Amino acid sequence: MSHPSSAAGEHHAEHQLEVNSDTATVVAAAREVASDWGAWWEGEGQDEGGDLGDNSGRLTIPILAGLRYGQASGQLSVEPARAGGMPAGVRVRFTVEEESYTLQKISVAILLCAAFGCLIVLFWPFFPALASLIPLSLVLGLAAWFLVIAKLSNSGPPEFLQEIAERASRGDDG
Repeated sequence: MSHPSSAAGEHHAEHQLEVNSDTATVVAAAREVASDWGAWWEGEGQDEGGDLGDNSGRLTIPILAGLRYGQASGQLSVEPARAGGMPAGVRVRFTVEEESYTLQKISVAILLCAAFGCLIVLFWPFFPALASLIPLSLVLGLAAWFLVIAKLSNSGPPEFLQEIAERASRGDDG
């Protein structure tokens, strides 16, 4: 198994990963991961279940990028990988054609409240009346840490492909 790679095309980002497994196992793993992620298949190339037909299909996955969330749509394909003319596993390719993001407004509001708390701590030596608000600023800072910063994560096409590779590897072992 190799690491995901990305290549930016004209307007399409391409993510691919090579997996030392057979096509059927990787397609099954892709279906499972898509189901777990809450992804959906659409358009042509689908089989009766709406999944990968002919080992390719249009897929939309949810993505997280720090304080933003959204979705990425594109073509997912599973094809034989070749090394020196000999079969060398399977290449899973996800070509992102559309991405859309939305800001997590509640998280941003919590961070702004924490910034207000930081200003209180910063200015209280110059304005001693603010000293009574120091406990509030500590609570705001801790709330920002526990509610927002500690929970920030990223999940997108590279993580999606990595999870497919891990599932396919487990499928081959057991």
